[in-house]
Amino acid sequence: MAKPPMNVQWKQSNLNQQAGPPGQGTVAGNMSELAGFAASYPADAVDGSSEGLDFISFKAFSNRIPGYTSGRSSGAAGEGEFQPQGNVKLFIPETVTNSSKSNYEGTNAGSLVSGLSNIGMSGMDDTQAAGIMGFLGVSLDSLGNAVGAVAGQAGDSADVAAQAMGMSLAAANRHVIFRGIEYRSFQYQYNLMPRSSDESANIADIIKWFRIQMLPDIGGNGNFFTPPNYFEIQYFINGSEAEYMHKIKPSVLTDCEVTYGGNGSFGKFKNTGAPSVIAMNLTFQEVQFVTKSDAAAGY
Repeated sequence: MAKPPMNVQWKQSNLNQQAGPPGQGTVAGNMSELAGFAASYPADAVDGSSEGLDFISFKAFSNRIPGYTSGRSSGAAGEGEFQPQGNVKLFIPETVTNSSKSNYEGTNAGSLVSGLSNIGMSGMDDTQAAGIMGFLGVSLDSLGNAVGAVAGQAGDSADVAAQAMGMSLAAANRHVIFRGIEYRSFQYQYNLMPRSSDESANIADIIKWFRIQMLPDIGGNGNFFTPPNYFEIQYFINGSEAEYMHKIKPSVLTDCEVTYGGNGSFGKFKNTGAPSVIAMNLTFQEVQFVTKSDAAAGY
């Protein structure tokens, strides 16, 4: 006999009848009932130990983690701080993307440091040129005002004169400035087609579990949100952690989109009414930056 869909639903209903610790919402203080939640799809990925088994493990935690709920911006959670909130294993989608982005910005005008360095200034290096620029700061402002006044009278004469000498007033000594990096994000697109009422109930559990982990509670007598849980995501190939795929830093679930129906109609099981086709798109974002040393370690 098929199990009724959703362990999480009735547990959450019971949790809502009890108040959590002071300063926390009704559910946040009692989520320990879900700490042992474990599910998988397909159902034969339950233990993750079978050879030839490929899957993604999504483990949720509610403890403090650097870059998110800790004052530190990098590193792992402190020893003894792990507060698990369940584990879901899903098959690896058709494609998995790892994308890193660095931000650069080109300057709009020439730099005095570049100008002094480019002309040599009797062997002057970049640091010395920068020092002269700082020393001349006040006089440069005055000079700029004077040049501006003359230019206002001269019109385009300066441009014409410079171009006649084979130059242009458009500065060529510009630089590209490094402006940091972006947090990586990962998207997993699933088309779920349960083969039985048991799998339908299992998928319902999984969807609700993901939504519980990604959503906040309300604390402080209704004045603020408590941070949602974060995830540790791992790829497994043949039952072991994947060696040829990227590792992922602690991440938060930013988008969970579920679509019921497809293939030209809204299909359902006759005996239960459960949808026979479900699309679930999950988008995660890391809460810590990936640096050179992290990339060398497989991230």
